Amino acid sequence: MIKNLPRKKIGFGLILLIIGYHVIFGGARILIDFKYPNGWYDNTIVAFGEKLRILVFENQKNLKIWEMVDTRPEDINLKYTELECNVYSMETQMGWFYQYKTFYVYGRSGFWVIQADPFHIKLLRNQNMPSKDARELDETIAKYNAYGNQFTVVKDESDLTVEEQNAYAHLKEKAQPRIEELKEQRLYP
Repeated sequence: MIKNLPRKKIGFGLILLIIGYHVIFGGARILIDFKYPNGWYDNTIVAFGEKLRILVFENQKNLKIWEMVDTRPEDINLKYTELECNVYSMETQMGWFYQYKTFYVYGRSGFWVIQADPFHIKLLRNQNMPSKDARELDETIAKYNAYGNQFTVVKDESDLTVEEQNAYAHLKEKAQPRIEELKEQRLYP
């Protein structure tokens, strides 16, 4: 039966199928996320995960600084936990059917790998952090112990998977223009 169809009709059908896939599942993702306020804020850059749990936004005082917080939806009050005070670059990896999969972030505290389901944060920590910032980060990490195994700190780049190492190298390269811009404005590190 396919032999009898002209190639133009087959090509047109495939194009319609691809467009339909993106319209249906992309639209569903938008409608699902629409009910959570994190995606509505004017200064939101990226919202990620179940109930848009992770949020990267522009700092109110200085729009050049991007911060990353976790809203911890298991907390009734939707209390913010600051994870990163200066995000340099980020990348979202989506699965089939527009499902949140992995969120990679490179910032002042280090390289973050955040999995959506099951929720888990992995951090390749910046070893050159000032001691005050390191203490604050330690306090943040301690908060996650109450919710089970949600946080892992890795010591070395070799502890990352190959895919995570590739994302790390890509984000470090992608971050260089932003880091230079922040240096010019004396906002780095």
